[in-house]
Amino acid sequence: MVSSKQSPPAAEKVIMDLLARRDHSEKELREKLMRRKFADEQIEQALAYAHERRWLGDSTRLAQTLADNLHRRGKGIKSINHELSRKGLPQVSIDKDLEYEKAFAQAQRKQKTKKFADLKDPKVRAGLARFLQTRGFSTEIIRKVLQELRVAT
Repeated sequence: MVSSKQSPPAAEKVIMDLLARRDHSEKELREKLMRRKFADEQIEQALAYAHERRWLGDSTRLAQTLADNLHRRGKGIKSINHELSRKGLPQVSIDKDLEYEKAFAQAQRKQKTKKFADLKDPKVRAGLARFLQTRGFSTEIIRKVLQELRVAT
């Protein structure tokens, strides 16, 4: 291993730089080092170096932080869990009330635009459903939101 007086090898420096900007999962760090053409042995040594110094945080805490950020941005649970799995983090559970509130708020904001104002038109309802679906909301939540919006208009 590297003594305290020597500077760390290049892969360890890259990990230090990446973690100085934001928290990364081990999977993300591995992928970024691979993209920079480091050998597998160098990658493993660099990750061991990071683990040894406790630079890699708790994956559950990191997953919850990312999920909270995506919740604030109005993403649905499907979108959130997809992003978490892409980063190699554990998935979070669904809160149906929160999901409904987020989807309803997104739909109301979208409905204020001229294109989505008339919910009696099936094409408008389908377009709003597709919008919510791309945000990661389940069909159950989407149906409930569309039904509530039709009743309100």
